[in-house]
Amino acid sequence: MTIRISRSTATSAGALALLLGGGGTPALADPGELRPPAHVTCIHVPAVLSGIETKGLFKVESETRLERGPYIAEGEDAEGTYYRAPPGGVYQGPPKDKPAKGAWQLDRDGGIFVARDPSAPPQLYSYVIENGTSAATLVPPAAADCTNTTYVRDPNTKAVRVAAYAGEGVARADAKRVGLAGGSVIGYALNELIEGRNNGRIVKLPQSKNAEFNARLGEFARHAVPIKAEGAQD
Repeated sequence: MTIRISRSTATSAGALALLLGGGGTPALADPGELRPPAHVTCIHVPAVLSGIETKGLFKVESETRLERGPYIAEGEDAEGTYYRAPPGGVYQGPPKDKPAKGAWQLDRDGGIFVARDPSAPPQLYSYVIENGTSAATLVPPAAADCTNTTYVRDPNTKAVRVAAYAGEGVARADAKRVGLAGGSVIGYALNELIEGRNNGRIVKLPQSKNAEFNARLGEFARHAVPIKAEGAQD
């Protein structure tokens, strides 16, 4: 699914103000201040959600992209809930099919922020990264959704630490195998899924001005559903 959307914003701290334009200050949050979700819910993005827009005097193209798969609640605050994308699942920069040098073309850890106010549209967020390197990206199996994804809470902090997809077909194995059946991978533990406080501050990315993109993102967000803890019975 490809949709035209708004101009991208890189998420390295040094470039945020410049790329937001007009000296704007991005909204930053400290992952350490987020509460573990009281109820672990999930948003399913069934296919890559991508949009390209040409903007400005020089007609620069930019792309915003969300990877397919389950987006799992990693934290919440008074404003809303943060749903973590698959590792490296958030991208904003030059179109993926037009490689560029420098820190622009970086895959990011982040996800979808859903406000408690039902009238507020969902918003993308990313972790601020200072070293200019792409996050390790994992493409979930095509069949991975909120019905076959499980989680485990840390027994002390109650933080959601691990998620596992049931099924086959992970495109890049930047995850640990958690089960084998007849030689087939049946699950992957995403150990980097909810380690937000080790990745720096969270920045809420500028709201897309494309009505179609916002409508699709809003549709996904409205269909957040509970997911099961690992080992839970039906």
